[in-house]
Amino acid sequence: MLTFNEKEHKYYYGGKEVPSVSQIMKAITTFFYSNIPQTALDIACSRGTQIHKVIYDYELFDDYEIEDKYKPYFESYLKFKEDYKPEILHQEKMLTNGEFAGTIDYICKINNETWLIDHKTSKEIHENLIAVQEYGYKELCVYNGIKIDKFGVLHLKKNGYELREITPNKEMWDICKRCYDYGKGE
Repeated sequence: MLTFNEKEHKYYYGGKEVPSVSQIMKAITTFFYSNIPQTALDIACSRGTQIHKVIYDYELFDDYEIEDKYKPYFESYLKFKEDYKPEILHQEKMLTNGEFAGTIDYICKINNETWLIDHKTSKEIHENLIAVQEYGYKELCVYNGIKIDKFGVLHLKKNGYELREITPNKEMWDICKRCYDYGKGE
């Protein structure tokens, strides 16, 4: 059974810790964000966490609490829902293949196609970074028998949204995985 310890931010499968997609991508993530002050990263992380929680609560319970400063991002999400009318299949879906694990923000149907969508609230979208993340998620979906037609990122902004299709990047995922395994002495 897959479990997640939120305080430690670690996944466990069968009692054994397994790395997350994010942990495997750490080296490349560090590169992309190395010139951004830690304070700005912390603010962006907090915003992203809050918006994810609001979307989850809204979709699951039709009830949510949101700080005023985050309302425009949530309104952008509601506009996305109005425009695309996604049929949600999974939300905050934890998956593992026994080697690594991850939590997928959203799997939904849009126009009869199954999309895996990652929500982002950052100022910029680093498609190259997201493409690596999406490949890790793709591996998890394939292992768990979840067929995905399209991968994407939903960029929620203060003044709207953008849904972008992303092509998962196997080559960079494999490099990240090898670097992670090398660092672990495997």
